[in-house]
Amino acid sequence: MNKKLLFLLLITILLMVGGFVYWYYYSEPNTTPSHGELMKQIDRAYEEAEIAKVQDAILVDERHLFVPYISKDNDYGTSFFVWKKRKWELEAVNSVGQPILWKIDSDDPSFYKIVWNFHPDDQFQSAQFYLLRNRGYEVTQGIEYYYPKVQLMKKVKDSQTSYGIDKLPKDWVSIIHFANSVQKTDSMSDMFLEMDPNQQFTFAWQPVFQKETDEDIFSKRSINGGGFSSGGNYDPITLLEEQELESKE
Repeated sequence: MNKKLLFLLLITILLMVGGFVYWYYYSEPNTTPSHGELMKQIDRAYEEAEIAKVQDAILVDERHLFVPYISKDNDYGTSFFVWKKRKWELEAVNSVGQPILWKIDSDDPSFYKIVWNFHPDDQFQSAQFYLLRNRGYEVTQGIEYYYPKVQLMKKVKDSQTSYGIDKLPKDWVSIIHFANSVQKTDSMSDMFLEMDPNQQFTFAWQPVFQKETDEDIFSKRSINGGGFSSGGNYDPITLLEEQELESKE
């Protein structure tokens, strides 16, 4: 075999290998699984879910699928699927529909999603989500730092379904992007390593009821469930009491 044929053979092999790698790891799905297939996957991975019905399968992007469901005990839960190695894999399940911050790309808040599946018995009219940070002051290495208060609210309006998914507002994304960029600055890195945890951003939420109630919201059916995760980044969003918010007056 002469050198020219050997070179062509090597190029062909490299192209075939490259094509296979792309097809196996990077190609996008053509279809989403049926509700029956999704139920089987959830049951196999998390028997405690005892799923009775898949409510929907929402394609968040080409590789991420949000699947709200109802259990045999009439609990409203959430599950999350990711396209990996030519198949949809279940990555996380929650037995109740409490709000969750789904960080599809942990390094980019523009890819964060807020998801929920509120139980109808809770009679939520809507929900208010908050981006919070306490104000503070400290001196590090002889340099004074002031952290302004952050309290931003996004209201999710009532809908015809118990479940929903929403992205972060643009101003939230900008603020988090800026804080992350400052944190990565070499001259500031030591300061941020020593930063008071109270100066970090937190996400929280409040339910808005269809009618006024004096009941304890911590006893509702949309919080305090179980579940599992085999990867990814899924942060339960903290339930917030009114006295924890700062008045605008």
